[in-house]
Amino acid sequence: MKKIYLLSITLLMTFIAMAEDVVYTKGGNIYRGKIVENVEGNYLRIRLNDGGIFSCSYDDIDKITDEKKQKNTYVRKASNTETGMKLYKGLPSKGYRGFIDIAHSIPIGDWGLARGGFTTSHGYQICPYFFAGAGIGLHIYDRYNPNNQWKNHIHTMGQGDPLSLPIFAHLRSEFVKSWISPYVDAKIGYSVADKSGLYFVSTIGVRISTKVNGKELGFSIGAGFDFQRIHNVYELKYPDYWPLAFDSVDTNAIQIVFGVDL
Repeated sequence: MKKIYLLSITLLMTFIAMAEDVVYTKGGNIYRGKIVENVEGNYLRIRLNDGGIFSCSYDDIDKITDEKKQKNTYVRKASNTETGMKLYKGLPSKGYRGFIDIAHSIPIGDWGLARGGFTTSHGYQICPYFFAGAGIGLHIYDRYNPNNQWKNHIHTMGQGDPLSLPIFAHLRSEFVKSWISPYVDAKIGYSVADKSGLYFVSTIGVRISTKVNGKELGFSIGAGFDFQRIHNVYELKYPDYWPLAFDSVDTNAIQIVFGVDL
């Protein structure tokens, strides 16, 4: 029995000696050694096989594994071998982040106008839960308001162009570190061209985290309130179609948006 016990201890010590902790970072680096400090969700420190210490934020970690010990302490991946699309549990990493959103807005109220278009915004992911940036868009408006026959055409004075070019600040927050996460989103700024004035869109929805050929890519779908103030407006009054001038009107709408971010 004593020999079996000593043999078991020997095998266990041999296995421990042959094993090592391996940290894979999102940047594609691999660090091998022994984890000496691990504050889960915050940071860890690993003593490398050559005696050095490497510290890493959890935001930069792709995965941590136990593997058979190798001679090399640090390995840089020669190339990304991941192919196809897969879901992954995570939030955007710190650094640059860009968005492309395609939206359609359904009018509400007497002065509401349907519109569709896209926006693109770019900025900095301050932490996994908060983004700040700026953007620009292109929206095309209907001239006809279906909600009230007495206010059935809305134009900027002397123009018939239905375009709007919003320029805005963009704030966004995700909440859950998972493959699907709720988010809130706000864009506020000013539109130029025909439909010019204060611009504001607030959205809530969900984001799906994916990796496409090893690159992080998010897909979002949401709904919210779309506000656009229009200055120097007139309506064509039914049935005589005499133009009646107004200083400004608010073309409120419910927006449905689909987006991609990287």
